[in-house]
Amino acid sequence: MAGKLDVLHRPAVAMVGARNASAAGRRFARQLAADLGEAAFSVVSGLARSIDTAAHDGSLATGTVAVMAGGLDSVYPPENAALFDDIRARGAAVSEQPPGTVPTAGHFPPRNRLISGLALGVVVVIIFAIVFLRPHAPPSVVKLITNPPGATVLIDGTTTSVKTPMKASLPPGSHEIEVRMAGHKTEKMDLTIAEGADPTERKLELYPISKPGLMTVSVVVDPIAANITVDGKIYPARRIIRIADIDPNKPHKIEITSGGYSAPGADIAAGKLKAEYKFTLKRLKNE
Repeated sequence: MAGKLDVLHRPAVAMVGARNASAAGRRFARQLAADLGEAAFSVVSGLARSIDTAAHDGSLATGTVAVMAGGLDSVYPPENAALFDDIRARGAAVSEQPPGTVPTAGHFPPRNRLISGLALGVVVVIIFAIVFLRPHAPPSVVKLITNPPGATVLIDGTTTSVKTPMKASLPPGSHEIEVRMAGHKTEKMDLTIAEGADPTERKLELYPISKPGLMTVSVVVDPIAANITVDGKIYPARRIIRIADIDPNKPHKIEITSGGYSAPGADIAAGKLKAEYKFTLKRLKNE
């Protein structure tokens, strides 16, 4: 036994259930365990996945008992190691197996006997998700463009085989897009595809990471694209640029040009460099 002995002296209710219960089942188990704890019961369970884990979580503050199939130094499943540490500090963990015993299939029926024997009664929670299937809606095409090109794209955690610019056919629903490129910050965005959506396009300006002591500077132009010149280097027809490795201890010059529009630009003194500059173009009046 490890933990607080007084948790074992209280009246207890055991809670067990399916290892693949739905999210609703886990919420129910967690809330029921919390309610039992508020009513001065200890909650006993087996530290297994899903319902057992939820039962321990819900009663951790009021008193929970984990009954181990193996020795107290062999936590199973391994992902519950942190939960076991919390239980040992705030509740109790018990086992009839000696230290060093790795749990096998034959250890679990005796473990279950201990769970029921420590409790006045056993609650079995079995709640699965009910899924209604319907015909698949056709996917929609999404084009992803990055500047600079050649970035690696992950869609819902899966790496695509084609680098940017690239096209992907995505089913309706929510998708997580992650864009990676060496020397640049990783960009993430959530993309929701409606049923029957037309092809769409997304553009990302990747943020370069500068060397120590140097800066990354963004230049943003509204409301239309313009020619952006930084220290004599021209970036034609752009709304935004990001330049890495700019020395903040040197003077710099930004110029903006676009036919029919004017913008002030900037002369930047040494030591006055900022991370972002925004310019608003103004339409020239006809004489």
